[in-house]
Amino acid sequence: MTKQITLLIALTLMLSGSFAQTNTLPKSINDTASNTARTKKKESGNTKRAALNLSAEQEASFKTASRTHRTTIQSIEADTALTTQQKKQKRKDARQAFLQELSTFLTPEQLDIVKANRKKEDE
Repeated sequence: MTKQITLLIALTLMLSGSFAQTNTLPKSINDTASNTARTKKKESGNTKRAALNLSAEQEASFKTASRTHRTTIQSIEADTALTTQQKKQKRKDARQAFLQELSTFLTPEQLDIVKANRKKEDE
């Protein structure tokens, strides 16, 4: 009887311990997957930018505008006081401001390519 109780307690402890563990991938695998996704996105962005045939000055301006836009979007997403609809509107406004800034240093043809790439992303 004592052996059965001890066995039952041991089994209960083992089962409760296994349920307490999470089913997430090890951190190194998550980091690798995250880095891979980030790298693919960056390469995709670089390919799209290469299609624009930017001058060195345009490239620098584009990078600055992109960083500013990315920071703006991140701050919108982090703002817990905003509703989903407000966030959507602010993202739309930020996108318009970004395109307006791009229009100050891109040619109309280059701007059309940027807009076309955006449409493809949205689909």
